Amino acid sequence: MLINTRILRLNKAGVPLQWLDREQAATLLVKGLVLWSLGDTTLTIRGGHNRQGLRSVLNIPTIIATNGDVHYNDHHVPAVCNRLLFRRDRNTCMYCGDQFSQDK
Repeated sequence: MLINTRILRLNKAGVPLQWLDREQAATLLVKGLVLWSLGDTTLTIRGGHNRQGLRSVLNIPTIIATNGDVHYNDHHVPAVCNRLLFRRDRNTCMYCGDQFSQDK
């Protein structure tokens, strides 16, 4: 078992949140907080035996996604002006379809 193995935690939208160690990832898995996972099993944690003699096994994948709020930057104002918009659109008016020179 690799002690320094890191597991990537994503939010439900797939945005990376943080790197987890094996204990943090195992806690999220056993609490049922993982929505989906990707990748191969990075490590396997084996527990004790229950009354029926079955041993508990926890396979931890390389990437896990957990529930939570998806935060978007609502306060971000894009840096745009007419000059940049017309350059992006090759100086074409999106209303009439006419193409203008750069100095207009």
